[in-house]
Amino acid sequence: MATSYNEARLTPAWLPRQRVLESKIDITPASWKSQYRDYWETDVTVFEVSEPHDSLTVVASSQVEVTPTPAREERMGWDDIAGPLFQDLLAEYLGQSSATQPTEELAAFAADAAGRFSPDGAARLICEFLHEQVRYVPGATTVHTPARDAWEAKSGVCQDFAHLAIGALRHVGIPARYVSGYLHPKPDASIGETVRGESHAWVEWWQGTGSASAPRMTRKSPITTWSWPALASIATCRRCLVCSPEQAATLRCR
Repeated sequence: MATSYNEARLTPAWLPRQRVLESKIDITPASWKSQYRDYWETDVTVFEVSEPHDSLTVVASSQVEVTPTPAREERMGWDDIAGPLFQDLLAEYLGQSSATQPTEELAAFAADAAGRFSPDGAARLICEFLHEQVRYVPGATTVHTPARDAWEAKSGVCQDFAHLAIGALRHVGIPARYVSGYLHPKPDASIGETVRGESHAWVEWWQGTGSASAPRMTRKSPITTWSWPALASIATCRRCLVCSPEQAATLRCR
């Protein structure tokens, strides 16, 4: 390759539950680079390699301190999210896309949950229902697989669960977004122990006073802790492909 221009979304986000102590990106071959924050508030590293090259290595190293999110008092009701303030400010997290459009069956379940529970209660019930119905099967789908196909197959990976949940939540008017990041697979690791992290994707929905996260979906049984402390957020967006997770990360316990 003679030259290449690239964008990398590998810098962890600053959040109330997440502090970025240090972060750097090393690129081989050496290149100039700059950084900007995109429309979705994700830090993007831009770099260009102007010399001929047959390989490109990008290594992102970050030290992140993550703490559990304290429980929030629910303040958002159905009348609130139907109001003009929510409809205007969070419009981009309410519209469907081809990746998130739910099936009639899932839409009906979401509507029933919304009719019986508060917005937050309905959101949690929808996510629990998806964990019961959809099996985690690596390789069953790709980043281009729409939620409808994953639902019909009743199998997929984390990005499919996120798309399914987003579609169901938006169907009943709950603002929801896709989150890309890393999962620490061994929360009880010893100090100084290095473990191989897992790329991950999950869904967040707006509660009126902040966002709540759905439990992770992995090869093991779903964990129903809604603010999982071993998740490190990298990027947020409306759907996958806008902020696709990377394949792996190396995490060192401190």
